[in-house]
Amino acid sequence: MPNYYSVVTVEADEFREKFLAEYPDAVFGDDEAEWMKNVETSDSGLVSSMDVGGVSVSGGKMRTIFGLRSACFTVETEADSIIFHVTGYGHGVGMSQYGANVMAEQGKNYRQILTWYYTDVKIARYTPKK
Repeated sequence: MPNYYSVVTVEADEFREKFLAEYPDAVFGDDEAEWMKNVETSDSGLVSSMDVGGVSVSGGKMRTIFGLRSACFTVETEADSIIFHVTGYGHGVGMSQYGANVMAEQGKNYRQILTWYYTDVKIARYTPKK
């Protein structure tokens, strides 16, 4: 998959500015390493919640604020910068076009592909009522 992994570096001042624009109650001290705590992830690795400047925020919201390709990320601080290591591309819900294409190339049919991504569904022919 193209661009499956990406790195986004945000200067500390820009990080603070963008985050405060969305969450004005956040408080940032002098040590950037203390800005982000309690990162919770789902079984699939998506950030479900984290505390930033004392404010609880979702990974999806962090994705939006900082233009990340996915909410599946880790974060580190280094030399006045916040560095996001991002895996994947998209909102993390539904079918991956790349994954579905690989399955098709492996000989899987549409039923197998759809039921892989969407569990507990029934595939049936649609017949409009007359």
